[in-house]
Amino acid sequence: MDGHKFRIIRLWLNKTQEEFAKFLGVSLATVARIESGSLDVSPRVKARLVSRIDLDEDFFAFYEKMRKIS
Repeated sequence: MDGHKFRIIRLWLNKTQEEFAKFLGVSLATVARIESGSLDVSPRVKARLVSRIDLDEDFFAFYEKMRKIS
């Protein structure tokens, strides 16, 4: 997962970077660095995402839309 996908998930959840950081139990700086591409998404953060969200068909439609305009 890259920072762009990470950001799209945050936007899908309608969270600010600060809210998303709290949701994942990481720092705001970590979220910002991942989204900017200066930090890879760690296995720990990926595991937390998987355990806390359910990506359904609506998400994948949203993802495709965001991918095209970004």
